[in-house]
This record gives sequence, structure tokens and C-alpha cells, in this order.
Amino acid sequence: MATSYRCKIVDLQYKIANEAEKAQELIHELKKLVKENENLDVINLRNLREAKEIQKQAKNTPFAKKCANLVGRTCHKNKQRIRMIKKNPQKYSLAEYLKAYGFSERDLTYARHQNCTGTNKAKQKRCIERAKKRQEKALILKKKWLQKKS
Repeated sequence: MATSYRCKIVDLQYKIANEAEKAQELIHELKKLVKENENLDVINLRNLREAKEIQKQAKNTPFAKKCANLVGRTCHKNKQRIRMIKKNPQKYSLAEYLKAYGFSERDLTYARHQNCTGTNKAKQKRCIERAKKRQEKALILKKKWLQKKS
């Protein structure tokens, strides 16, 4: 699910931006204090330095720069597309409709159950149960899609 990772990256990018804003606010507050009171103690000066450092780190990471441009747009477009698919399923294929809900065509068949192999029987049993639930949900979505298609 590349989309959810992109969305998480965008969320992290916004958190970085928020940290940079908080650091900027700290800097402004501390500068006001400096203007008001020339005899500031060392602690406030240290806070000013730390705030400036946080701001530099947040802005200068390549991660923050790339996220704003590339991932934000991709994430927004994907969300829009998912909304459109859910509203008008008759215009889209079954695979796209299932994908909008986080399923795939493999969930409709027995293919997911075949991945449940291993030495641990308890894990294998849980895996099969999860696969069956996914298959049931995917089949329900397929029925809905077929109803809206006709």
C-alpha cells in the first residue's frame, strides 16, 4: 500500500513544519524578552540558540523539502481518486473498486490462503482466518460493485 506510506510521510512532513513554526514563535518571544530586558539570564539565551537550531534542522532536511512538493500532491490525488471510485463505481473496473477499499482481486480467490505456510500451526491458523475474513469482505464488495454496475 504505497498510498498509505505516502500519506504517513506527508503527516510527518506537516509535523516537521509545525516544529519549525513553534521554533519561530520561540525565537520571536525570546527576542522580545531581550529587547524588554537587557539583563537576561543564560537559560533564555540557551533557549534562543536551541530554538534556532531546531528551526534550521527542520527546514534543511531533504526529507522536508521533497515531501512538500512530490508526496503531498500524489497523496491528495490518490485520495481524490479513491473518493471518485467510491462515488461512481460503475465507471471503474472491479480491481480499482476493490483497491479503493484496500483489497485486491487475489482476496476474492483462495490465493491469499496459499501464502499461509510455515512450521507454527497457530500462526498458520490465524493467517488462514484473516485470509477468510478478507475474502468474505472482498466478496461483499464485489456484490455491491455488481449491483451498482447494473
